[in-house]
Amino acid sequence: MSGYQIQAVLICLVINMLDGYDTLVIAFSGPALSKEFALSSTALGVILSAGMLGMGAGSLFLAPLADRIGRRNLTLIALFTTALFLLLTTTATDITQVGVYRVLSGLGIGAMLASLNVITAEYSSDRRRATAIAVYAVGYPVGATLGGFVAAGLITSSGWRSAFVLGAVLTAALAVVVWFRLPESIDYLTVARPRGALEKVNRLLVKMGHGTISALPEVEARPRHGAVRALFAGGKWRTTLLIWVAFFILLASFNFAAQWTPTILVSSGLSQSNGIGGGVLVTLGGIFGSLIFGLLAVKYSARWTTVAFFVLDALSFLAFALTIGQLGPVLAAAIAIGFFTNGAMAGVYALTPNEYATSERSTAMGAAIGVGRIGAIISPALAGALLDARWPQSGVYLLFILPLLIAAAAIALIPSTVARARVRQEASVV
Repeated sequence: MSGYQIQAVLICLVINMLDGYDTLVIAFSGPALSKEFALSSTALGVILSAGMLGMGAGSLFLAPLADRIGRRNLTLIALFTTALFLLLTTTATDITQVGVYRVLSGLGIGAMLASLNVITAEYSSDRRRATAIAVYAVGYPVGATLGGFVAAGLITSSGWRSAFVLGAVLTAALAVVVWFRLPESIDYLTVARPRGALEKVNRLLVKMGHGTISALPEVEARPRHGAVRALFAGGKWRTTLLIWVAFFILLASFNFAAQWTPTILVSSGLSQSNGIGGGVLVTLGGIFGSLIFGLLAVKYSARWTTVAFFVLDALSFLAFALTIGQLGPVLAAAIAIGFFTNGAMAGVYALTPNEYATSERSTAMGAAIGVGRIGAIISPALAGALLDARWPQSGVYLLFILPLLIAAAAIALIPSTVARARVRQEASVV
């Protein structure tokens, strides 16, 4: 991979860190929000889910625009939108306003995540694609971990609003970086063919160390049916449904663990610092999980490595449930949850783009992430309701074991010939 390709992947990585920061900043703000607005566990769960609602809607309804207006262009619009509503969150005077602004800022994040994953895949070499996507995926736990430490300090010293100010400033800065340094997707230019597409493709090829081309390659026509409907055409319905099941369960389990672990550990008898530490360990484990997946995917099948990570994630949830209240063992289980959940996340991010044609990839990723966000919306709110209904804390973690095993089965059952057949049919520029 050339330096220009690596730069594109790194920019996507840093933007993905924003998602991790945004997820954990609201989790760490939870105690302060509960105190300021006198929230019950159920109400806090709804607020924790509000950002995920926006992300899900952005992934489902806005991400497909990337296949029409450009992946870089949509990323720019999404970043400015996110920065605006993160800043407006600091002006909220009641919990309803906080919830509305969380939904609206989530729209921007959800809209761009699918594009970033596709750009990462397209600017990676065939040999390094799974590893590059794993590195991209590690941005989420890195952003959550580093952002969590910073946000915790800001919230303690200056209140919860200061953490959102920082998020707005960082997001606006990233928009400037994207404006000047992030390239447009070559596959988008080849398929959509906006004005000057050939010249733009040649400039990008030269920067990547390749020769120029005299004409754009022939590509398959855009589907006549709706963008999301195309994911079910031509026998792809099985692959699409299995990927959606995996994304739904994956994001539901991770967002429950990331957002409720600090509160549950404190209520189980641990100190507040140990509770926050447990939440940070979930994301810290995720950093290593994504990186280790990337290393394993170079040598072994990405599909079966992903299946293994899902199974081990289920066992980690079981270990956490059995050790709540025991400081050392439960913190070790928190690390394991983060490790295997994020490793599985890197896996599904790596597998999904290869299952679809170029013209469908942003739509496919956006739809999959959007369905996953539905799980991320439901799980924190459901956990709050169950805890208010006096469910045992261990019982909430046990609820995720069977779904994670189902997700492993879904990945295993994806038709293995789809990606290879589609790659043979598509023209390749690089």
